Amino acid sequence: MPSPLQAALEYARLGYAVLPLLPGEKRPHSRLAPNGLTNATPDPEVLRRWWQAVPTAGVGILPPEQVLVLDFDAPEVWEQLRAEYPELATAPRQRSPRGGVHVFLKLPKSLIGSLTTTARKMPGLDLRGLGKAYLAAAPTELPNGGYSWEVPLLPPAELPLPPEGLLKRLLPEPPPPPPEYQPASFRGVKGDKLTRRLEGLLRWACERVASTPEGQRHNTLLSYARLIGGYVHLGLDPEQVTSALAEAAMQAGLPHSEAEATARDGLRYGLDAPLELPADERGRVSAGQKPPPADPRESHQQVVGLLEGLTPETWPEQRAAFFEGLQSLDPVSVDLLLKKAASRLGVGAGTLQKAFKEHAKGGEGAEPTAAGEAVRLALASGLSLWHTPEREPWGSFEVEGIVHHYPVRGRDFRTWLGGIYYGQKGKPLYAQALQDALAALEAQATYQGTQHPVFVRLAWHEGRIYFDLSRPDRQVVEIAPTGWRVIASADCPVRFRRTPHQLPLPLPEPGGSLEPLLQLLPLREARDRVVLLGWLVGVLNPWGGYPILLLQGSKGAGKSFVARVLKTLVDAGKAPLRSEPDNKLDLLVTAAGNHVLALDNLSAVSTKLSDLLCTLSTGGGAGKRTLYTDGDEFVLEAARPLILTGIALGPLRDDLADRVLTLNLERLEATARRPERELFGRFEQVRGDALGALFSAAAVALARWEEVSNSLSQLPRLGDWATWAEAAAPALGLQEGEIVEATFEVQGSLQRDLLDADPVARAVVALTTAFAAGERRKFTTSELLEALEKAAGVEAPRKPEGWPKTSVGLAKHLPRLQDALREVGVLLQGRRDSHTKTLTWFLEKWGGPSTATTANTANSVQNDKKPAVDVAVDAVDATTTPHQPPQRKTEYWTAFAVDAVDAVDAPPHLSKEQEQEEEEEGDWEVVL
Repeated sequence: MPSPLQAALEYARLGYAVLPLLPGEKRPHSRLAPNGLTNATPDPEVLRRWWQAVPTAGVGILPPEQVLVLDFDAPEVWEQLRAEYPELATAPRQRSPRGGVHVFLKLPKSLIGSLTTTARKMPGLDLRGLGKAYLAAAPTELPNGGYSWEVPLLPPAELPLPPEGLLKRLLPEPPPPPPEYQPASFRGVKGDKLTRRLEGLLRWACERVASTPEGQRHNTLLSYARLIGGYVHLGLDPEQVTSALAEAAMQAGLPHSEAEATARDGLRYGLDAPLELPADERGRVSAGQKPPPADPRESHQQVVGLLEGLTPETWPEQRAAFFEGLQSLDPVSVDLLLKKAASRLGVGAGTLQKAFKEHAKGGEGAEPTAAGEAVRLALASGLSLWHTPEREPWGSFEVEGIVHHYPVRGRDFRTWLGGIYYGQKGKPLYAQALQDALAALEAQATYQGTQHPVFVRLAWHEGRIYFDLSRPDRQVVEIAPTGWRVIASADCPVRFRRTPHQLPLPLPEPGGSLEPLLQLLPLREARDRVVLLGWLVGVLNPWGGYPILLLQGSKGAGKSFVARVLKTLVDAGKAPLRSEPDNKLDLLVTAAGNHVLALDNLSAVSTKLSDLLCTLSTGGGAGKRTLYTDGDEFVLEAARPLILTGIALGPLRDDLADRVLTLNLERLEATARRPERELFGRFEQVRGDALGALFSAAAVALARWEEVSNSLSQLPRLGDWATWAEAAAPALGLQEGEIVEATFEVQGSLQRDLLDADPVARAVVALTTAFAAGERRKFTTSELLEALEKAAGVEAPRKPEGWPKTSVGLAKHLPRLQDALREVGVLLQGRRDSHTKTLTWFLEKWGGPSTATTANTANSVQNDKKPAVDVAVDAVDATTTPHQPPQRKTEYWTAFAVDAVDAVDAPPHLSKEQEQEEEEEGDWEVVL
């Protein structure tokens, strides 16, 4: 008998989704498949993980929708039906522990979806499969026995069809044919006022209601009842109208009580909003009105034809014809068609409805409205309308020689538009007219305007960098490989977003220097100066990928002061230091209005915050439903430089540590302290010089980018930033490779911090202390966990915090330690045998005695409660490069038991004996 895993893989090969069951039960395994049927899968890798975790789990199969399974609870029912239909004996079937039978059949294509698993058509027979109900399958064992196949299972396409006679007994009886629709007669009461046009309108509404498909009947009836209710005051009898609409709704399938109640509700709503027919009751066209079409349905079909070919590109040409066609339709149809058009164009329905109203008011002879006058005056003043790639409408206008860019729905644009109107008319633009004017301008910007991206503070365009100084005169710094200059807003080819909290920056000074700025900051080491300069010039990197500057130190070390100075230097704004955000969306909202984010006084970096910071450092986004809409999504995305401050944040997760540059500040003595007001006064004096020096460094980086990109032999994480900073190094007074070297030193220090704080890492170091140089040992995950517990002196009841409870937990934890262990000369690899799928770990101490030294593990108990794993790790010898061990060609990488773990550097070269040993053990995959 095959094992559960072998059986599960075979079922998947045949084309059936598989589900793990609780051992000894028929219920889905709550831990392996917490979502029940939705977790069923034919994926072999998922199945192997399930049964490696719980080898005794039962096997459930979920047949696809075309497979019908006859589930006989009693053997006698099966025998009786088999005698009646002998062809069932050859169909695949299995026997349950109680003697029941499962027979697998294939439905004809025309009947797929016509059966349900809840119907009981015959006593003792249930319907299973159909993509909706799973079955326990062999070799699943229950307390009263196991499942077994009497006729082997076949792929769904090869299953036999059900006997025709049996199929007729299982199918539901066809519903009786609906009676031909005959709308109720509503002539009689107030017949003297009921015109042929009103009668035709009511008959048309009844036909639309009667033909409504299931799922839309209630809303359709309510809409048309509301429409007809608007014409009741012309002479229609409410009772007869209600009766006619209710009868049409019952023809569509609504119950009588619901149909009548809904018709009355809609009629009542319509009575509150009376409507007038386009023509008088004798059919003559009233003055100033266009003649209605002979058949409203023909006009409706013409508009639908326009709608089918509607795109944002074709809208300018089709706009007039589409709006003209809508004017001859009833309000319900107009509303539905405008919503569909808005969906096709990717804009709000309200915007399109207001544009339609504005079009309808613009006919010949119509008096100009306040909204129309506001639009005309705005365009006459030189307003240029355009939109962003996200189709957000914007407008650009010139005031006293300065070009301003604002979103159409923004407060500044509304203020400007109201001012233009007041200046010409001598009276304010009332609220509704302002909204109507904005809607018309928004539609023009969205559909007829050109497209331009919008930037916050920093932009890249045609080989040049543009930096917004946020000054009232809108001056911008243009940085080219040959140098930089300050240009006027009219000469700037890119457009910047301004926020109310942005503050202006001073004009940069040519030939400036960063040295006066650095003298204000409490930097204690030469490396700190290099790291800070690399981060600062990285702020001007237009291609993104920004390191996170972490300011650490005891209280009174000036962390907040340094963060405020750096933030204000390049991205001045109100509230420069922010607190920890609650979620990803809050962080991205802050990033949308700032180029540099500074989070102050962090007490710790949680896993959630670590992931958020990593996302913002290298670029990411988030979306949510737009308010007051059902399907529209509001999306934010950004990549920003970050500053963090904290006293002691503890060890950082490895993915965050790869993006962090640390400055360790010391507490200032009382005699060295100066008032912040004095220090900021000195800072204001040197801001212009510092900005000019940064812009000069960015120009050098642009000129040297290609040269440096081809010459760097090694790069840390965020390689684009490292290349940019190294390209700017000569302008910063730094040597070639100095920034990259300092980055590696910082990351090495963070990795050693992780070793000191992680009990598993210390245990690995303790285990390999006795290894000879180049010695390599092999473990299964369980063996490695046992060896680490022994090396660390960990006992079952008293395990240190953070120690994995199971071998699975250890397998997930180890990948995060690989880089840190490399720092002390320990190479950790995990590999899985391609045949047995067994995970094997290799530990090796590579390099000579000078590579790394470790002290013996101190097996002591902290506070008489928890065993300590204290391993003192010496610094790596300066002659080695822990980030680049010897290389050898590897096979392909995969991600077993790794939660978002980055691939590590290649392992060192193996001896011929070791390579031969691996070949004898089987084919291997490099897992980590």
